[in-house]
Amino acid sequence: MGMAIDHQQLRYFVQVATLRSINKAAGHLHIAQSALSRRMRQIEYDLGVDLFHRSPKGIELTTAGRRLLGRAAALTDDFRRLREFVTDPRSAPSRHLHIGMVPGPSLLLLNRLVARFHRAAPNIVLQIVEGTTQTLTDQVAAGELEMAIVTDPPPDLRLQHRQLWAEGLFLVGPPGMKSRRRLRRLPSQSPAIRAIIEQAMQRLDMPFHVDLEMPSSVSVKRLIASGGAYSIMPYSAISEDFNGNAFTIDRVPDFSILRVLAWPGDRGTTAEGNTLIDLIDGLVAELIAADPIKGLLPVQTRRRAGARRQRAGE
Repeated sequence: MGMAIDHQQLRYFVQVATLRSINKAAGHLHIAQSALSRRMRQIEYDLGVDLFHRSPKGIELTTAGRRLLGRAAALTDDFRRLREFVTDPRSAPSRHLHIGMVPGPSLLLLNRLVARFHRAAPNIVLQIVEGTTQTLTDQVAAGELEMAIVTDPPPDLRLQHRQLWAEGLFLVGPPGMKSRRRLRRLPSQSPAIRAIIEQAMQRLDMPFHVDLEMPSSVSVKRLIASGGAYSIMPYSAISEDFNGNAFTIDRVPDFSILRVLAWPGDRGTTAEGNTLIDLIDGLVAELIAADPIKGLLPVQTRRRAGARRQRAGE
């Protein structure tokens, strides 16, 4: 049984159901009575139910017809308002908000953040770019991005910074991993990332040896799950993997990285940007409160490996 119901059929049904007459509804809709009658038979066939009790005196709605009427009326009204929105220049999106994210926070925040932002600012098109800390901070300074979430950025007179949250690092290996003799997969070619991972390996009393560098956390995890490799990864890249059996995961003790919001130093953020920042703050607070692993940390409780400030490209 096919479901070929479209908006026009629903609109016709609402007219027939409201007027309780195919003849009157056909006059209002400016179509032939026979054509409208065929449409009603078709919608009944597609739904697999009778919508009308037909008699020489007219038609009455069945129980299924009464159920459909309320929903169909709401849907046709939604479609009408949608059409008005996209055809009215005053309703068109007024501007784009361009932001950047390093891959970890993107995996952690993106779905929830996009949904909340579009509810809060429906007329703004949110465009998100992924990249390394160095690439994104350069784009923010050049005015290509309004802001970016980056990792432990170095001092930069072109930018203003605000700390968002700290994040633990984890050794990720295949299920049942026993040998931890050397690091086999590195999720970045960034020298700053290499420096952080090398220190994390020292915390685990493991030698630092790399066979392969890949920019994608998803690809790295796929290789790890296939066996014979492991990597150091941030909590945001593996937050959904703790309850499964795809990986063996060990925390790097007393070590974390810092996620930071960066925006141009010569100007403030827009109203839409401030809305986004408020949503990020709220979402991060929720994630920290709900995180049983404590992989996300408030910035004031960040743990460092040493006195020297660490910098990371992602």
